Amino acid sequence: MKLDEKIEKKEQKPIKETNNNISRCIYGEICSKNKLCGDCSTDEYEREQCEEAYENFKLDTQMARDNNELY
Repeated sequence: MKLDEKIEKKEQKPIKETNNNISRCIYGEICSKNKLCGDCSTDEYEREQCEEAYENFKLDTQMARDNNELY
C-alpha cells in the first residue's frame, strides 16, 4: 500500500466526539447536528421538500376521494 493510499484511508475515518457529536459526513466534510456542511444541508432541505410534496399529494388524493373525483 502506498503512502498516499494510507493517508486517504486515514482521512476517510469518521471523527467522533461524544460531547459535540462531530463527525465526517459522506462527503468527507466535518458536520455536527447544529452545523451541517453545504452538501448535507442541501440533502436535508431536498428531503424535507420531498416529504412535504408527498404529504400534499396524500391530502389531495384524500380530498379527491372524498369528492368522488377519482375513478
